[in-house]
Amino acid sequence: MKKKILAIAVLAAVMSMTACSSDQGSTTTDSETTTQTEAVQADDTQAEETEEAAETDAKTEAETEAASAAGTDVFTDEDGVLTYLDTANAPFEGAGLKITVDKTAKTVNFVKTDLDGNETVEYYTFDLNSNTVEEYYYVSMMGTGFYYTFDLGANEIVKVEDSEHNDSTQSTKDNGRYDSANDRMKGDVEALQNYFSENYGVSIEDMVK
Repeated sequence: MKKKILAIAVLAAVMSMTACSSDQGSTTTDSETTTQTEAVQADDTQAEETEEAAETDAKTEAETEAASAAGTDVFTDEDGVLTYLDTANAPFEGAGLKITVDKTAKTVNFVKTDLDGNETVEYYTFDLNSNTVEEYYYVSMMGTGFYYTFDLGANEIVKVEDSEHNDSTQSTKDNGRYDSANDRMKGDVEALQNYFSENYGVSIEDMVK
């Protein structure tokens, strides 16, 4: 009788161990399945992000090509002088540009406008004969403006004049305003050059050739 009881106890223990082993195996399988599912989902997410990025790049490239394709066709020929008013894509915040191209004089003039196309007193004139840019910059706090001559080759302001065209280059340097004015104008000139190439498919220099 004791042997019988002992045999039953051993059998019960073996069955219990087998059940535990089965449960552990099941748990491991569930864990592995979860990990595999997460990996697949991650791959899908990455693929979607890559596809979205590619679509965005393609859209940007298409928009740039479309802008360049418009080229100089957007300009109106007025007695041999080309003009165009852009109030949508100008590189200056809250401003538009009236552009005048004179191939005979080899100049490209950019007059700042408001977003309705009304001209302001500020302008930039690229003179490719002298390889310079003249800017008229109005300082509202002072109620007056200054003329800056920027050398495209030297990439710096070479002359400053007051509103009466009196030379104030040295005084501008002496009072510490030259460096900030030079940095500002460098940025403006570069912005205009990039804007022109991107929107009209030709550089400012090539436009007057």
